[in-house]
Amino acid sequence: MDIGGAVSKPLFFLSRERRQRARTDEPFSGAYSVFRRGLSVLAASWIVCATTACDPEALVKEKVPKPIQEFLTFSEPAPGKKPGAPAPPAGVVKILSPTAKGRHISGKPILFQAEAQLRDGKPVEGKALVWKVFKEKEQQGKVIGTGTRLEAKIDRGAYRVEAQMALPGGGNVVAKDTFRVAQALEGKVDYGGAGLAGVELILRSPDGAQELSKVMTDKYGGFVIEIPHDGPFLLAPRHEEMSFNPVSKEARASTKPQELVFQASRARILELLLTSSSGSKEPLQRICPGQEAYLKLGFTSENPIMRMEARLTPLQDPGERPLVLGEVIDRADVPNVSNESARQFLKVEIPSVAMQDPHPRSYGLSVKIHDDKGNTISFQAPEKLTLDVPHCVKERFEKGVSLHQEGKLDAAVEAYDAASKLPEKVQDSSSLGPSLAKTFFNRGMAHLELALATKADEPKQARYLGRALVDLAQAMKFTPRDPQVLLLRGLANFMKSNTQAAFEDVTACLALAQGTKGAYELRGRIYLAMKRNRNLSDAVDDFTQALVARPDDESLRKTRSAALDLDLRSDAEPGDATVDTSAIPLKELDKVIDLRDLRRS
Repeated sequence: MDIGGAVSKPLFFLSRERRQRARTDEPFSGAYSVFRRGLSVLAASWIVCATTACDPEALVKEKVPKPIQEFLTFSEPAPGKKPGAPAPPAGVVKILSPTAKGRHISGKPILFQAEAQLRDGKPVEGKALVWKVFKEKEQQGKVIGTGTRLEAKIDRGAYRVEAQMALPGGGNVVAKDTFRVAQALEGKVDYGGAGLAGVELILRSPDGAQELSKVMTDKYGGFVIEIPHDGPFLLAPRHEEMSFNPVSKEARASTKPQELVFQASRARILELLLTSSSGSKEPLQRICPGQEAYLKLGFTSENPIMRMEARLTPLQDPGERPLVLGEVIDRADVPNVSNESARQFLKVEIPSVAMQDPHPRSYGLSVKIHDDKGNTISFQAPEKLTLDVPHCVKERFEKGVSLHQEGKLDAAVEAYDAASKLPEKVQDSSSLGPSLAKTFFNRGMAHLELALATKADEPKQARYLGRALVDLAQAMKFTPRDPQVLLLRGLANFMKSNTQAAFEDVTACLALAQGTKGAYELRGRIYLAMKRNRNLSDAVDDFTQALVARPDDESLRKTRSAALDLDLRSDAEPGDATVDTSAIPLKELDKVIDLRDLRRS
């Protein structure tokens, strides 16, 4: 069979017999059938398009299988248009800002910018592009302006933004994106006039105890850190090889721009802490006004140090002045070297501070270093120090009680002195009343004990008694109806021979609490000291009352018996007659009132 001849010409040029054979020949029967159908479709398409002005080639391709579409291409496609491709859009809009990837800060104008172009390349009219902002989960949006670039302030929250371009022939093109506006702070870390990258910025709670968030500076030294609410916060930079001035800054939300700039210096603190003694390695947690402490510090610097100051910086009230520990280092103290560590160990005193109230206050220990280049470098220890006046009063009072119990009366008086002086600069010390009342009471008692241990003719006894009376008067300001204070004051007045004052104090004591131990015996002694006949029977009555509480006290029984005998023998004398009571046996005063039973803790 001459196959080549059979297919070298179109089938319609073959004889009827050969056409029939070509149709039935198995290798070519399928292709012939498809090709024949394509020719039929093409003929029909030419007829249709002749009357409708359509593209016959496209019409045919829609009607035939894909395997033979390429055989039905009769002409080159039109320039700029691929066969079967959709028509180019009438216009394009692309939102450049704001986007979900950007950082958008509340209170600052946000840039709304888009690229917009019509299909023919003509520029978009300014008002043809309209910006609309939708708050999260809301369907109603708000038009904020027109044009390809504008600025607007948006409140905090999550949003959807739409940029809608109107087309000249009608209709529009819309681009959409999302963005979020957050409360944030921005700033820069500077090192030698250039931005410093790779510095960690840490946002903490006002007391510095809780870390809230952190970010790193970019390659230009800039940073943006989000804040959870208006504040205030503490913002501090951190870098292993750098120190910063200031060490930290208070940061809060503000409608006014804030300049959060930190100056970096290649210096490092090796050790900075405040301890209670020269041998301690534990940092102090609480401090008291007037307290002696020891400052331990070590540092490295790229420049020689000229001067250093240490201070306690308030953490809660930025308006409060720092407590300056003094200029602890001058030029003579510091080696004139750079890049070598200098270590210092200095004794300092916590200064007093005027306070409206005694509530605890938090401070940070910081040092400020001045080098020979004019740079100022600040460091702050990580530990927080608490100035707690009530705790200080309690601590020193307890120290006094401990010494008092050991019989170290002079040392106890010094501890009570320290406790009593702490609230001197507190304008409202009413909350310290209970602690101060106990302090003055115990100190007055210690002075009385010192007086009792001193001979009556020694000048020291009069001084001790005078101080005891001052202390007890101070205690009376806090507890004016305290029977034990009245009892001790009555004893002090009795020892100073202020008989009438002593009688009034002890009588007032018994009026408040008849069972006050030792009060009846002391008043009986006061009656005897008056040396008047009319008082003898009153003395006997008081000794009798005292024996009710202490029936086994033989010394007291002898005193009562002698007083009764003198009263009976003086019965005939007038009431104002002087009587000699020196023969009545009396015990030592420290046995009449056991002060150890009254000591307060």
